[in-house]
Amino acid sequence: AVVLLLAACSQPQRSGIPEGEPARGAHPSIAIAEDLRDRGAVLPHVSSPDAAVRARAARALGRIGGAQAREPLGRLAADSDPWVVAEALFDLGLVGPGEAAEAVRARLTYPSAPVRAAAVEALGRCDDDRWAPACAELLGDPDPAVQAEAFLALGRLLGERFAGRRTLGSEAVGEAIETISNTHHRGPGPEPLWTRAYALASIRDGRTRKGLMDLVLDSSPLVRLFAVRGLGKGEPDPEVDSAIARAAEDADDAVATEAAIALARHPSAEGATALVALLDRELVALRRVAVRSMGAMGTWREEVLPALERAWLDSSPTVRAEVAPAFVRLGAEGGPEAVDRALEDRHPLVREKAISAELPEEEALPRIEAAFRDAAPSVAAAAAAALGRIPGNPARELAYAALRKGGGLAKENAAAVLEKWATGEVPPDGDVVTLLDTIEDSPGEDLAEVRATLLEAVEKVEAARRPRGTVLSRTELEENAELLVRLRTVLAAALRDSDPTVRAKAARAWESLVREPLPAGALAPRPRPSPIPGLTAPSFVRPPRVRFRTSRGEFEATLFAEDAPVHVENFLRIARAGRYVGTPFHRVEPNFVVQGGDHLGDGTGAKAAEGGTIRDEINRRRFLAGTIGMPKTDVPDSGGSQIFITLIPTPHLDGRYTAFGQVDSGMEVVSTIEVGDRIEQVVVLDPGR
Repeated sequence: AVVLLLAACSQPQRSGIPEGEPARGAHPSIAIAEDLRDRGAVLPHVSSPDAAVRARAARALGRIGGAQAREPLGRLAADSDPWVVAEALFDLGLVGPGEAAEAVRARLTYPSAPVRAAAVEALGRCDDDRWAPACAELLGDPDPAVQAEAFLALGRLLGERFAGRRTLGSEAVGEAIETISNTHHRGPGPEPLWTRAYALASIRDGRTRKGLMDLVLDSSPLVRLFAVRGLGKGEPDPEVDSAIARAAEDADDAVATEAAIALARHPSAEGATALVALLDRELVALRRVAVRSMGAMGTWREEVLPALERAWLDSSPTVRAEVAPAFVRLGAEGGPEAVDRALEDRHPLVREKAISAELPEEEALPRIEAAFRDAAPSVAAAAAAALGRIPGNPARELAYAALRKGGGLAKENAAAVLEKWATGEVPPDGDVVTLLDTIEDSPGEDLAEVRATLLEAVEKVEAARRPRGTVLSRTELEENAELLVRLRTVLAAALRDSDPTVRAKAARAWESLVREPLPAGALAPRPRPSPIPGLTAPSFVRPPRVRFRTSRGEFEATLFAEDAPVHVENFLRIARAGRYVGTPFHRVEPNFVVQGGDHLGDGTGAKAAEGGTIRDEINRRRFLAGTIGMPKTDVPDSGGSQIFITLIPTPHLDGRYTAFGQVDSGMEVVSTIEVGDRIEQVVVLDPGR
């Protein structure tokens, strides 16, 4: 119920523009060009006399991406229609404004508030923090939506996730942080703008401390949550540690959960007491993170040990799973015995987490080896991941065995282990040979993600095997001739794989290791188009509605047919085919997401309704509490069947993942979902046709 309260807090809507409004209608030729990722076929529509067509063209160009889209989007950003301008600015943000950034900045003073908001959002997505002062000027805008967008833009430009070019000096950054800290605005309702707290929490800089400390006592739960998150990222400090410990007593479960997470980095006597008290709270996610953070309370070991003993009896396997790793991390006597106790638990999740406990090498290896024989594939996969802590030939042989005989997740984890080892030593030929063997022995759509992971490992391991660089001498070429021929053969086949992520990883490995032009026919196009409502599928005339029946309860959602029609069509087809029945929620991250819908059950499968993958439909919907999104790899157009549901607003997902639905009833059920809970059925209440 508390999560519902957070969802109800003031959520800045997307610049006041009706969702989907700038791009309504099927516009068949644009939809087809977008599906084929044919930028050239979209360009004629940029000059259409119809504003709706121009806006739809802008959206298509943003989704197709590439630097070549900047010039036509820049023209559309100077359009006479403000709706077209706002859409073009958003899409410039997707492709990166680049040389069009000055044109975007010029729109910061546009008469229409939605356009100003879109402009500051686009600047916030630049790869250059020199635009931060311009964004800070919008904090004084009279429109709350523009203010909210300016806070988010500053969080992106100055935050820890920024991956571009740093140009601002320390003094300028300090001035921006001070402006964020001292700018007090409220949304259209009584609540303050939580985006201010989010921006400060995104910036890893000691100068955010004062602003965050002021906000940690705010009346809004969402503001308090992000303030606690920001403080938790900072360095330990008695005043901050005490504030976080007090926040763990917050009546709002989500705020208390964030504080419990932060206490792992900010241990204190007060924090240890607060964590023990959290075991009496009803929300499972809260008890789970409390037990996990108890492992950081080594100085106050005697206070938390009785609570950990009590946690063994918790009815939730999610909570019990955290006990053994916490015991070991505390350095308490009986750590190995705690792991053995967990390995005997009836629930595989508890056994999985037990294998992750960081026992000494001599204690860990026999337990990991035994875990490979566990009846649950997930436990064997966890054992493969745990090998990364144990150097030596016995562990390497177990990694090879996991690659040859393990399930999909075990193969991925074993490949990651070989990657990790390669960062500290020159790997033997056997590492690359075994990876190549596994790629060839992992065919089909269900193992596409596995092949992609293995290819990434091949690139890194083989590069590490060449200590003098990726260009081999004549002697080295002769000595490695057989392996190099094998490498080229496997990569050439992967370049023609039906899965886009596999092809992309193969292309990167070819460029890095082979260093020759790609062979003819490489990077084959996607073999099948997506069903497109209004073209190859019936049109939607209203937003569809669905009901999720889960082992935890029911919740209902409305789907965004206007903004992500291909995703909605794909989801409805999978639901009608019964493919979601019995699939687990394999990932639950407190105060972030729950994720499920994988027919393989371990997160490595994601086959679309018609097979293969579907293209991204990045849109202007925000990821708020309860937004349904499409997971994907780090390669575009790699979505399929899985879904995730956000538990709180998550602005770092905006403009990066496709949002295609919103839970509007039963969010209290979503907040209780645990790893292993299942989707029993997805009922289509209204198909929207």
